[in-house]
Amino acid sequence: MRRTNVPKTSEGVTKDSYENLRKPSPTIPVFWKYVVGVIVLCNLLTLFFYQHSLASWHKVKNDKNDIWQVAEFHKLQTNNHEDRRVVCLVEVFKPATIVLFKKLSQFYKKVDFPDTSNHFKDGNAPASMIMPDSKTQFVGFLTQEYCPKQASDKECNEVAKMIGEIVIPEDIHAMSRGGKGFVTGGLYNADLVLEALYFAAGPEELNRITSGGKVLDWGGSSGRSIGMMKAAYPGIDAHNADPILKSIEWANDNLKGVSSYKSPVHPPTEYGDNKFDLIFAISIWSHYNFGASKSSKKGAGILWLEEMRRIIKPDGYLIITTHGFVAAYSKVTDMKTAELVTEAIENKNIGQYYVAAFPNNVDWDKDTTNPDWGMSWINPEWLAEKISNDWKIVLLLNGRSDCLQDVLVLQPVT
Repeated sequence: MRRTNVPKTSEGVTKDSYENLRKPSPTIPVFWKYVVGVIVLCNLLTLFFYQHSLASWHKVKNDKNDIWQVAEFHKLQTNNHEDRRVVCLVEVFKPATIVLFKKLSQFYKKVDFPDTSNHFKDGNAPASMIMPDSKTQFVGFLTQEYCPKQASDKECNEVAKMIGEIVIPEDIHAMSRGGKGFVTGGLYNADLVLEALYFAAGPEELNRITSGGKVLDWGGSSGRSIGMMKAAYPGIDAHNADPILKSIEWANDNLKGVSSYKSPVHPPTEYGDNKFDLIFAISIWSHYNFGASKSSKKGAGILWLEEMRRIIKPDGYLIITTHGFVAAYSKVTDMKTAELVTEAIENKNIGQYYVAAFPNNVDWDKDTTNPDWGMSWINPEWLAEKISNDWKIVLLLNGRSDCLQDVLVLQPVT
C-alpha cells in the first residue's frame, strides 16, 4: 500500500528531509553503465569457469562414450606452472580408511580410543563426525593395541582375520616400526594411491580395480601399503615386489592374500606382459637415476618405466611419486644441493638431477646394491616429454606425499 500521509517529524527525520530523499537520483552516465555491465559479466564468466574447472568428478559427453574429465587443477600443465609448482596439495579423500572404518565402527563406542588428533575439547566425537585422520588412527589402535590384548573376545578374533597383530623383527626392512605404524602408514599410502586413481579415472574405474583388479606395489618393502589395501578391498589380486629377500619372505609369511616377489635391481622382471590393472610405487622413482650412467645410457628411471609399460594392461594405471619442485628446498636437501637441483630441473633440456646418496650404493641391505639408486629430482614436464612414446601423465598432485614428493598418474600410450 502506498503511504500518502507523511508525518512532520519521525525519529529525527523532518518533512523537508523526507522530501529530499524522494527527489530523483542523479542520472548515471551511459559510459559507466557499460563499465558496470562489463564487470558483472566478467564476474559471472569467472564463476562459471571456476565451477567448471573444479568438477573433477564430472563426466562429459563425446560422440561415442562418456569420458572422465580430469579437473584443471589436477593437470600437469596447471600444477607444474611456476605459480603452483611448490604448493603442497593435501588429501581430500581416504577410500581405504573409509572402508575399513565402516567395517570396524561397531567398536568405536566400546573402546576407550585415545584420539590424539581430535580437536573436540569434550571427549571424542561420534563415529559419523570424527576426522578422517582419526579414523586411520582408530584402525591402527583397534587392530594393533586393543584387540591383541583381548584374546577371548570373539569380535576381536574376527578383526584379527582382517588385520592381525603385526610384529616386524628388527632385521626386516620396514618403513614403519611397530604394528600401529605399519597399519597407519600403509593406510596413508593406500589412500594416496586410490585418491589419485579416483581423481584421474573416476569412481567407476576405482570400483573396477578395487573389486577384482590385479594390483602391484612396486618396491613395497615388507608390504604395508598393499597389505592395507588388501584388507580394505579383499577382492583385489594383490602383489608386492621388492629386491630385499628378507622383506619378501616376511611378507609372504605374514600378509594374508598378498603374493610377494623378490625383484631384480635391473629390468626385466619375471612378470608376464599386460598383467596388472594398477601398479603403484611410493618413494621409488624418487630414488632412480634418470640420467645416463655406466650401467645405462637411458637411466634406470626410464628403463624401469619401460618395464612397467610391458607388464601393465593397456587400460591400466601407473601411480608413482617423485621429487619435484616441492622437494628442491626441503628436508632432504642442503643449500648447495637445492641450488644444483633447481638449476637442473628448471632447465627443460636437462630436467633431472641425481645424487648417489647411499654409501657403497647400498640402501639398508646388500640386496639393493645399485649405482643408479640414490636421490633424484625431476621436472614432471621434462619426464612427460621423455616418456611420451610409452606413457602420458594424466594427473599431477604436487607434494601430495608428505608435502615432499609429487604424485603422478600415468596411462599407457596405445
